[in-house]
Amino acid sequence: MKIEIKNKYLKEILRGIFIIFGTAIMGFSFNSFFRINQVAPGGVSGLCAVISDFIGKLTGFTITPTILYLCFNVILIVFAFLVLGKKYVVFSIIGILSYSLFIQYLTFDIGLNDMFLGSVFGAVLMGFGTGIVVKLGGSTGGGEMLGKIINRINPSITVGKFIIAIDCFVLLLSFVTYGIVNSLYTLLAIYINGIVVDKVLEGGTETRAFYIISSKPQEISFEILNKLSRGATLIKAEGMYSGAEKDILMCLVDKHQVQKLKEIIFEIDNKAFIFNSRVTEAYGQGFNAYIEHKKLSAILKDSAKFKKTKKMTKQSEENLAELKQEATNSEPQIKSEENEKQSEEPKTNPKE
Repeated sequence: MKIEIKNKYLKEILRGIFIIFGTAIMGFSFNSFFRINQVAPGGVSGLCAVISDFIGKLTGFTITPTILYLCFNVILIVFAFLVLGKKYVVFSIIGILSYSLFIQYLTFDIGLNDMFLGSVFGAVLMGFGTGIVVKLGGSTGGGEMLGKIINRINPSITVGKFIIAIDCFVLLLSFVTYGIVNSLYTLLAIYINGIVVDKVLEGGTETRAFYIISSKPQEISFEILNKLSRGATLIKAEGMYSGAEKDILMCLVDKHQVQKLKEIIFEIDNKAFIFNSRVTEAYGQGFNAYIEHKKLSAILKDSAKFKKTKKMTKQSEENLAELKQEATNSEPQIKSEENEKQSEEPKTNPKE
């Protein structure tokens, strides 16, 4: 059951609270599962943890991961404001500050000095917390934010590719700092974390594409529309062996509708041939809405055009006001000249 909140202010406040809740889970996972076992969780927070330990091991000077994390994200916030928008940045600041505070102060020693269990359960919690934050439109900064900025500038570099690059660097530095065993557990943690984040973002939904070859396509499509509230597309085909014309119905459904769809098909046509495949993305009516992202250059160009248009409009309004003022001032003078002309005209005698 989905609860809809109509008050936009309450909606934004709850959104901020849940983002903080997500970062609390992440902070708890970072300290109680990863940090205590010297396993990096991946991403920029993991990178900061490894760099902190690496500097401490090399020089004996300790810099907390929180300081490194904040320094990295302060620079990103400025660029994110220009490229990704004010609303995204506001919730990102909430995520960055709360996550940094939880990394620093939310420390519970649960006595889990086991790298395997720490890696697995830490990754599950970290992925769950990250998924909550990202699903609500927030961010904890780091690789995801930098990846989005770079993707806007150069769409060929996806956020996923950039995060993988950061994780590879974390693995390499983890190997140098902690050794081969810890770096392998880091790899395990990164893998599990990615799976959990995807599951949270998908919300348990999965789309399936069904292809139905049947002699009764009209009846099947009618039942799909009425019982599942899904559409279907009829594709004309030809059997390569028999040479006979075939009708293929293509239909996209959620995974919880799969069993019901099979029942509908075989109740109408028990000789139907069907196969299905998993759909990674589906946009349009009944599925996800597509939001087009522009390049940074296009965003800046649109902004410049808007400012230029606004300036021209303002100038035109000022010119129009000046013309109106001139017209108002000239009206008495015109009337005076007309009166003078009328008085100078000779009066005609009707008798003449």
